[in-house]
Amino acid sequence: MRHYYLYTSLPPLEIQAKPETTFSNVLDSYLANLSKEDQKKLRVIQLFVDLTNIYAFITEGRWNAKGTLSRAELKEALEGGEYFPQYVYDFFDRYEDINDQKRFFSKILIEFFQYEKDKHEGFLKEFIQFERQLRLVLLAYRSKKIHVDLAKELQFEDLADPLVMDILARKDAAHVEFPYEFRDLKVVIEQAGLNPLRQHFAILKYRFAHYAHFVEQTPFSLDSLLAYFVQFTILDEYYGLSAEEGKQFLDSILERT
Repeated sequence: MRHYYLYTSLPPLEIQAKPETTFSNVLDSYLANLSKEDQKKLRVIQLFVDLTNIYAFITEGRWNAKGTLSRAELKEALEGGEYFPQYVYDFFDRYEDINDQKRFFSKILIEFFQYEKDKHEGFLKEFIQFERQLRLVLLAYRSKKIHVDLAKELQFEDLADPLVMDILARKDAAHVEFPYEFRDLKVVIEQAGLNPLRQHFAILKYRFAHYAHFVEQTPFSLDSLLAYFVQFTILDEYYGLSAEEGKQFLDSILERT
């Protein structure tokens, strides 16, 4: 019943229109209506945001307010040694120099994907798999565009992974080639042209569309609610980005993918 009430209380989302409510209101509704077990699954999505915010913290970059921590709280969490999964603290124990932290930050996200990928089913499993694959494909795209050694950028990935193998097999192609399952992404990025903000908007629209069927396929289910939550965060970002922030996002892919 709680899923039904929450689902019917949420405003419809369209990429053409700014959300009618705020992220804070949506989050409050979720926390008020989801069970403790359901909230743990929501926390996985927010953990992903918190981890990307670690990069924003060490680089003084753009902050994503849709995680669970403010800058000050994240600083305390890193110093406290208990809030994040152990692989985060292992990373900072190994890389004490801030330049190394920036350079090798991708290890944290790689650990997140590896640690979470087999723990979940349904939407969460799809979310983890899709976000990982999307970042790999975008990394390959940016590497080709700015002539960076892709093999070096993928040094911490599982080189036996089919997508990683596919991307590496294409690295010396004369033109940028996308894996077949991401052929539509190539089209939308090319249509966006060279403008970084338009490219970032195109990527956000692509992500928003990818998750739409999860909302529609099983209405009133937890999967549909989690998909809606992700779509809302994408749409909220879509209508809140500045041109400089869009450029910063694309430029940072090589460092944090």
